[in-house]
Amino acid sequence: LAWKAADGGELLLGGALEEPVEQAYLLFRGSREAALRFAAADPYVKNGLVKAFKVKQWHTVAGPTASNPLRPKL
Repeated sequence: LAWKAADGGELLLGGALEEPVEQAYLLFRGSREAALRFAAADPYVKNGLVKAFKVKQWHTVAGPTASNPLRPKL
């Protein structure tokens, strides 16, 4: 499911944390709804392996794929 979302352009990155091992982060492009759709279809969520998740909006300002790039004027 993650690779399908990545191939479709909605998921930019996803993976588990080393510590604590029971957490993972998925970075979606676009709307909050894309992340919620992914969670609703995710077999880990649907089968109760993932008991809770949060969707938070992140406004990126630096880097080549920043959604709202803010470069200082030099």
